[in-house]
This record gives sequence, structure tokens and C-alpha cells, in this order.
Amino acid sequence: MARPRIACFVSSHGFGHAARVCAVLEALARRLPALEAVVWSAVPGWFWRDNLGRRVRLVAEDVDPGLVQRDALDEDLAASAARLSRLLPPAAAAASRLGLALRRLDCRLVLCDVAPLGLLAAGEAGVPAALMENFTWDFIYRAYAGEEPLFARLARALEPIYAGADLHLQLEPCCAPRPAAVAVPPVARRPRHGRAEVRRRLGIPDDEAAVLLTMGGIPWRHRVPPAARRRWLILPGDHPRRQRRGRAVFLPHRSAFFHPDLVAAADAVIAKLGYSTLAEVHCAGVPLAYVPRRRFPESPVLEAWAAARLSALPIAPEAFRAGRWTEILEPLLALPRSTPPRRDGAEVAADCLLPFFDG
Repeated sequence: MARPRIACFVSSHGFGHAARVCAVLEALARRLPALEAVVWSAVPGWFWRDNLGRRVRLVAEDVDPGLVQRDALDEDLAASAARLSRLLPPAAAAASRLGLALRRLDCRLVLCDVAPLGLLAAGEAGVPAALMENFTWDFIYRAYAGEEPLFARLARALEPIYAGADLHLQLEPCCAPRPAAVAVPPVARRPRHGRAEVRRRLGIPDDEAAVLLTMGGIPWRHRVPPAARRRWLILPGDHPRRQRRGRAVFLPHRSAFFHPDLVAAADAVIAKLGYSTLAEVHCAGVPLAYVPRRRFPESPVLEAWAAARLSALPIAPEAFRAGRWTEILEPLLALPRSTPPRRDGAEVAADCLLPFFDG
């Protein structure tokens, strides 16, 4: 009997989309131990291997329109429009080529987070497609339509593509809820190691407070003012190797530490307001100080959800860039822990996907 196989088309707009796809694939593999996953994405191969090991085969290809980022906080709309103008004309040919690849693969399901090209390819191949999202690109582009006419045209073109999915999973917190979609609790990867072990490996005493500063999947060179050094800090980002300066532990973008482990080992988190970090913080129950992305249409939705569901404080982007996040360290650490979710979103999503593998 053939092994069950799933194809995934995943946005490389940061690592958050890939992180939650990994969480769902892990949950699905607990139900289907022989599951094979083939992933089309421009997210680096090391990320997939570190998360899923040999259960995944990567086809390194940019399959999602996305946006071009200046850095972790700001998008570049002019560069995004230029990139989209290059990518979209050959989209029909790409969908036909990828549809042929899917037929050869003999997969049971195509899972797309939020890559519309995967939905088109699934249609070409006659394979059921599941869309998993907390926003779709038509929602994002529509917000920028006043600045660049191309975004309005793209939003109109993408809307029916997304509507054609056989299954639509909307992950909380969701930007544009749809009545026909299945609502799924926040999806996050599970920690692998306990707090005490992670802290021991970092060299941080278990009885002293530690704060994690993270900007997600986009490298960031953190500024650490002297005033911050009285507290333990964990700083994954744009560092060539692991090093410690006083109480600050710097980690490279790819390190031996699993990001959800770092979240769970911290007493508080300071982060860019992105879906994956928000979900991991929610599952760990630790206080969060977040940096909103003021122009990105997802940000107000995440900010409202964080205010309602987490112990959270905002930091203005300009204050964060200037290193003034030190001013909220003590108020942040004084916040109570929040209540973790009752249901695991990845398990809920996996249960929704499982019927496609029956028979």
C-alpha cells in the first residue's frame, strides 16, 4: 500500500507560515506515522529539516507573491509591486507545470499557507486543496490599493482563487473571518525541552528572570543598552555565532535552540507582532511586549487579540529601534502569566485534514 503523501505550498514571508505548517504536519504525522510531505517554499531548507527531519522533502521554489520587507518591521511597497509584476505573468504556466508535478507525486491533499499558486496547481492536478490562513493576500493588498493600483487588481484576481479551496481553515486570530471556513485555535509548535534544561544550556540560573527578544524569521541586529544588562536577555538574530556578553546571550539566526523552547524558558518576551510568536507566547502563557507593524493590515487584528487574551504591553517601533525597550523591562516582568489555550490548534487542524487520507 502506498504511503500517504501531502504536498504543501508555503509562503516565505518570514518564518511564521512555515512554523505553523510544521506544527500541523507534526500533528498529522501523529495520526499517520507513514506520512510523507513534499514542500514547495523559499523558506530555507535548514528550517524544514530542523523542524521535521526526514519526513519532509523540499522543493526550493518561491511560490507565494507576498511582500518585500525592508526589515522585520517595514515593508517596501514599490519593491513589492516590481517583484509582483515579474512573478505574475508566468503564473498560469507555473500552475500547469506544478500541476503535472503533483499528478506524478500522487498526493492525497495539497495544503496551502497562503500561497495561491498551490491552489491553482491543485486544480490543474485534480487534487483536493486545503487553504490555511489567518490572512490572505487579497486582504493585505486591498489595504494598499490607494498607493499602488497593481494591488487592487491583484486583490480582485486572488479572491476567487482562495474561494476555490476544498477546505478553508482560518487560524485564530483571523483578519477576515468567513462563515464557510473552519475556525481553528492558535497554531504553534510544541516545545521539545523543559525550561530547566534550556536554561542550563544557555547558562541562565533557573531562579533569575530572563527576557527573550525575537523578531521572528527576519534577521535583526539587536541594540542592548547598558541599562538592560542587569537582566538576563536571550537574543536570537543576526549574530555569526553564539556568544555571551555579561547577562546577554546572543544566538545566530539558526541555532541549536528550538524557538518554542526559548519562549517557554523565558519569563517574558519582547517581539515583533507576528502570528507565530504570538501563538507561541499564548501557548507558553508568558507576558509579551510587542512591536506593532503600523502599515501592515494584519497588525491591528493581532494587537487587539493580544490585548484581550494575553498579558501584553505595546512598544512603539521608533522606541524599539532606539533601544528604549529597556524602559518596559520591569513593568513587563511584573505582569501576570496568561492562561494557555484549552485546545491545541495544530491538533484541530490535523483532525480536519485527516479525512482526505481515508481509503
